[in-house]
Amino acid sequence: MKNTTLIAAALTAALTSATAMAQDAEPQYTEAKQAGTIFTTTVTGLAAGGPIGAFAGLLAGAWVNYNIEEADNAVVLSNDLETAQAQLSQTESLLAQQRQQLVALQANLAQSETLTAQYAQQMLDQLQLTMLFKTNKSDLTDSAKNRLSLLAQYLTRNPEMQIRLDGYADPRGNADYNLQLSQARIDAVAQQLYDAGVAPERITSQSHGATLSSATKGDYDAYALERMVSIELTKGDNVSVAKMNYRK
Repeated sequence: MKNTTLIAAALTAALTSATAMAQDAEPQYTEAKQAGTIFTTTVTGLAAGGPIGAFAGLLAGAWVNYNIEEADNAVVLSNDLETAQAQLSQTESLLAQQRQQLVALQANLAQSETLTAQYAQQMLDQLQLTMLFKTNKSDLTDSAKNRLSLLAQYLTRNPEMQIRLDGYADPRGNADYNLQLSQARIDAVAQQLYDAGVAPERITSQSHGATLSSATKGDYDAYALERMVSIELTKGDNVSVAKMNYRK
């Protein structure tokens, strides 16, 4: 009887210690439950069979404690999984919103590029007739200079664009002279753009002389349309944005 009392007192002290641990910190809650289980099963075993019963109670308590710990771990894992799933759902929602924003930005960019190209083509269409020259002349008219200044402003706002100039002459005169004359006309246009702030490295050119002439001999109206400099705006890998057609 005395041994039984001593064992019970020792187990009571163990329970008190386990309870204090549970109150000190939340992570020790499982340990407190386990200590309580050991006490309960041990006392039960002690009452039933003395010290031997107490030992059997300890073994039973250990087995029950294992199951308690497994259950607590399952609850923690379940909570972690729910939190992870919620975070994943939130991330997927955010990605979906970003994809929608990207599609909208791409659509706006495509529309902007289309409007830019349309504006550039309208500008070159208005410039077309002012790029015609008098016979044996390479002088620009005042109207041509004004139009080219507007073109230079447009090019300043669109620095990714490049400019190509092609010079032509009517079939009168020899080939060498016509090449020189069409080059002089190119130089006059290029210089006007330089003076308006367009960098020289953005401009390429080619003189054709009368090599592309299709005018019938003596057709002076057709000759007038062949004394010109055509302009093409490109970007990237020479992708044409807008073009002034030869003999439009």
